[in-house]
Amino acid sequence: MQPDALDGWLAESFRLSFIGLSNWTQRAVFAEISGVQPALITAQPMVLLHQEAGSVSHAHLNIVQQANRVDLVLGDKPTLNTLDPNAPGYKAFFSIGPYRENLELFDSLVAQAIPLVSSALRMAVAITLIRETTNARESIRCLHRLAPNLPIDPNNDLDLIFQINRPTHNAQGLLINRLAKWEALQVTTVQVGVGAVPMPIVPSRPPVTAAQIYIDVSTDAERSSPLNNLSEIVSELRGQAVKLAEAGVA
Repeated sequence: MQPDALDGWLAESFRLSFIGLSNWTQRAVFAEISGVQPALITAQPMVLLHQEAGSVSHAHLNIVQQANRVDLVLGDKPTLNTLDPNAPGYKAFFSIGPYRENLELFDSLVAQAIPLVSSALRMAVAITLIRETTNARESIRCLHRLAPNLPIDPNNDLDLIFQINRPTHNAQGLLINRLAKWEALQVTTVQVGVGAVPMPIVPSRPPVTAAQIYIDVSTDAERSSPLNNLSEIVSELRGQAVKLAEAGVA
């Protein structure tokens, strides 16, 4: 692929997950990772849930600690207006901006998060990209350009959803799952009347379309011994995820 293959694509979200943690104590970590204080803290010790969320630069960071698991999700601000094109701040789809520059922001957060975790049974890196299009046919063409080896006829096919997990092993023999999904989206928002008399369901805006890519690269779910060289493994997962996003099925 050419270096500009993802020009025009926006980052919808990035995720880093640590699963099967040992010696992990739930605590406030948002400021340690982001350098700023969270806007929201939710702690429910009875169900082993600790959540922190807030703005980091122009994006929204959500850190969720559950029993034996920690997820960092960088995405768009949840208050975004995606419903009313006549109201201020409207965007048809959630996104935090151009893919490459926001990947750098995610990388900086990951670098601060890794030292906080000593070991884990499993890790995952996920990337979701989106590109708004003018119609469904354009969505198919955008996906076909990025993944030309997929069995797609961009001049005929519609309603595309293609998903595959193509596992591989790294140089150390570690199993790495590479889940990739390409999808042509069409979203219609409707208004539903509420009252004693049944009201018709009518669209509140014209349908909007987009192409979406979801990549989730993770270590072996069946592994029973902890992973210790977390920085190296996260770097490998990140590299595999970026390769899939930029070059299609590998």
